[in-house]
Amino acid sequence: MSMHVCNGKIKKISIQLSENVKVGISTDTNGLLDIKKEIKNISRQKI
Repeated sequence: MSMHVCNGKIKKISIQLSENVKVGISTDTNGLLDIKKEIKNISRQKI
């Protein structure tokens, strides 16, 4: 998918890897790849 962003076929994409992890790929103002990883905080409780 990053190749499609580099070639200008798409502007940006967001991929949900799991329930808690999301990755976004886009280009910055200089035309370089901008890759961001978002991880949701999970609070776990003892049972």
